[in-house]
Amino acid sequence: MAVIPDVFTPAISRKIKIGPRSLNVALYSDDNGYFDVAARVIDEEIYAYIDDRFFYQDMEVFLSTVKHYLD
Repeated sequence: MAVIPDVFTPAISRKIKIGPRSLNVALYSDDNGYFDVAARVIDEEIYAYIDDRFFYQDMEVFLSTVKHYLD
């Protein structure tokens, strides 16, 4: 998971959490929903999920990728 500056509203000084898709799979099942209450709490703190491969980029590229991927 990455905690990054809000790339969508930069005028507001806040941080958002971006999670890898593998975390989403670990927290939630399409067939059964959340695995437990803790999984739901974690999921609700995450702004969005993106492919795991993007987490290996340097921060500047990662921020650009997040903005592009979620726009």
